[in-house]
Amino acid sequence: MVVEARNRDAFDPREPFSRAEARAAGLSAEMLLSKRFQKIFWDVYVSRDVPITPLLRAKAVIRLVPNGSYISHHTAAELWGVAPPPGGATHITLPSACGRQVRRGVCSHYRTRPGQTTLRKGLPISTPEQTFLDLAGMAIGLVDLVVVADGMIKAGHTSPEQFVDAAAQWSGKGCRLARRAALLARSYWRAKVWTRHRRPGFACFSCWLDFRSHVSI
Repeated sequence: MVVEARNRDAFDPREPFSRAEARAAGLSAEMLLSKRFQKIFWDVYVSRDVPITPLLRAKAVIRLVPNGSYISHHTAAELWGVAPPPGGATHITLPSACGRQVRRGVCSHYRTRPGQTTLRKGLPISTPEQTFLDLAGMAIGLVDLVVVADGMIKAGHTSPEQFVDAAAQWSGKGCRLARRAALLARSYWRAKVWTRHRRPGFACFSCWLDFRSHVSI
C-alpha cells in the first residue's frame, strides 16, 4: 500500500506516461481513453490540456528507447531553436539496431560509432555540430543546411569555425555537403561582420547568397 501511494504521488499526467503507469496511478482504461487525455505515440499519453510540442514528443520517445539513445537530426535542430526542413517525425539515434522503434511518428537511426552528444532541456541530444552533420547525411539541401548552421551560430550555441572543423574531420555520409555548407556559413558570417556597420546589410543567408551569385565580394 505504501508503494502504491508513492506511485500515485509521483504520477504527473502533464508529463508523458504509459498505460502501465496510468494503471499504477489508479486510472482505468476507460478514464485513459476519455477526453481527459491524448495519445502522443502508441502507449504514450499526456493530459489533454498539454500542447504537444517537439520537446514533449522528444520526452515521450526517450522513454521508449534503450540507454545510450539520444535525440537527433530534425528534432535535435528544433530543440536547438532552429527550423530545419519538415521532418514529419521525432528523430532518435540508438546505440545499435536493437530496440529500434517501429511506430508512427518516430524515426529511429543507429550509429556504428558514437556520436557527439550533450544534455539540453534535460534530454540527451546531439551537439549542434553533430546535428549539422547528421542532417547533411540526410541530404536536406545546401541552403537548408546553411540556414540550420546560421540559426545555431546566431543563437550562440556554436561558431562558424566549429562547423568548419567538424565538417573537415567528418568522413561519414554527406561529408562533402557538410564541408561545402560549413564553408558557406563561415563566409556568410564573415560578410555579416564586414557589413555590420554598413548599409545595406544582409537580412538573411538567402539574401546574401543571391547577392554573392551576382557580385564578387
